[in-house]
Amino acid sequence: MAAATGITVPGSNGRIEVKELEGQAYLRGLFGSEPVIDQTFPDGLTAYAPGDDLRKRAQRDIAVRQGQGQFRNSLINSYDSTCAVTGSTVLAVLEAAHIDRYHGMHTNHVTNGLLLRADIHTLFDLQRMTIDQDLRIRVGPDLIHTEYGSHEGKPLRLPSNPSHHPDRDALRRHWESCDWANFSQNQ
Repeated sequence: MAAATGITVPGSNGRIEVKELEGQAYLRGLFGSEPVIDQTFPDGLTAYAPGDDLRKRAQRDIAVRQGQGQFRNSLINSYDSTCAVTGSTVLAVLEAAHIDRYHGMHTNHVTNGLLLRADIHTLFDLQRMTIDQDLRIRVGPDLIHTEYGSHEGKPLRLPSNPSHHPDRDALRRHWESCDWANFSQNQ
């Protein structure tokens, strides 16, 4: 194909530009005509205008997390505004993560929470990261060779006040909910 198109090296951005007319004709023959860039939108619109919102809407029931702001503030104070896993101090990305899932205001206790950076919070909720019985960070096998793997086995940062430390039983339940953690423990 390189001989037919004149392509020798792909562009650095992953996009290949074919300048020779013969090459363009050859590729059009393989893939059909050029892509349509301008499309007709519903309601007869033909172009995007700032503020256009054509998404479909659906009404959903949402459980209100009462006290979430206060819960986050208590964790920010307990963890000295620092992510318990990464050490990040950027408040804009620090979130209050429940160890045992939120089931009402009674679960908004500082010992049922960890202050986590948003991406770590997501991975914790998805049970792709957890904390073991020795308060060490454990990373799922699918993440071990990613940037998250550097946290594997490191100690969890704890609040200076021992009465604010995460509940060990809640951490155990989270650990047990991670199938990969239980499997690796039995090895």
